[in-house]
Amino acid sequence: MESGSDELSREYRVLGQSVSMHSVLADRYAAQALFVDIVLLSCSVVFCATVIASDEFFRRQGLDPQTVRDVRAAASVFSFMAAVVSLRVDWKGASARHRESARKLSSAVAQFRSARQSDGTWLAIASSELDRAYHDACGACVPIQEKHFLKLKAHHLRKVEISKMLDRSPGSPLFILRFRLWLAGCRAKDSAEIKNAKERHD
Repeated sequence: MESGSDELSREYRVLGQSVSMHSVLADRYAAQALFVDIVLLSCSVVFCATVIASDEFFRRQGLDPQTVRDVRAAASVFSFMAAVVSLRVDWKGASARHRESARKLSSAVAQFRSARQSDGTWLAIASSELDRAYHDACGACVPIQEKHFLKLKAHHLRKVEISKMLDRSPGSPLFILRFRLWLAGCRAKDSAEIKNAKERHD
C-alpha cells in the first residue's frame, strides 16, 4: 500500500461526512428561515386586508369589528417578533454559509474520487495534493457546533449504511431498511454489553 494511503482514506471519509453534515444544516436553517418568512407574509396579509376595510364591511361579513382589530393587533405583534427573530438568528445567512461549505467540501471529495484507484487507495504522487485539498476545504468551512456534531454524525452513518443496504436490496421499502438497521444496532449493543460483563467477571 502506498505511503500515506490510510491517512488519505481517513480524510476522504471525513470529507464525505462533513458534506453530509453541512448539507443537513443548510436545509434545516433554510426551512427555519422559510417558516419565519411565511409568518411575516401571513401577518402582512392579515394587516393589509383588515386595515383598509371599514367596520361596516366587517359587520356585513358577520364579523365583529373589535375582534378584527384585535386580530390585526396580534398580527402586528407576531410580525414584529418574527422580524426580530429573523434579524437575530440570521437563518438565511447560516443556510448560505453551510451550503457554501458543502460545495467546497464536495469539490475536494470529487478531487479525491478522481485520484482514487480501483483498490480504494491513492498513489503516493497524489498524496500531497489531496492532503492540501483536504485542509484547504476544511479550513474554508464554517464550524459545526458541538451540540449538533454527534447527531449529524449519526445521521450520516445511518445514511451510509442504508445506502449500502439499498444497493443489496433495491426493492426494499426505506422504512424496512431503517428498522433492520435499528434492530442490528440494538443487537450489536446487547452483544457488546454481554462481552463487557464477561470481561469484568473474568
